[in-house]
Amino acid sequence: MASSRGNDDTSKLEPRAQFAALFADDSQAIDLIEAALLIAAEHHPEFDLADCHRQIEKLATEAREQL
Repeated sequence: MASSRGNDDTSKLEPRAQFAALFADDSQAIDLIEAALLIAAEHHPEFDLADCHRQIEKLATEAREQL
């Protein structure tokens, strides 16, 4: 999945700009988790994107193991 977290200069942008960057490159799949977290960060500036993304990925891994 495409992700702007820490991989390039987009991680330094405001959430709205990062969200736009996710959709700017239509050659890659859009990371829907990242998009949802950026929407939340737009409304809650104290939001820790990286930590929430890790928590969601952990939950997804645990769910896959249960299947």
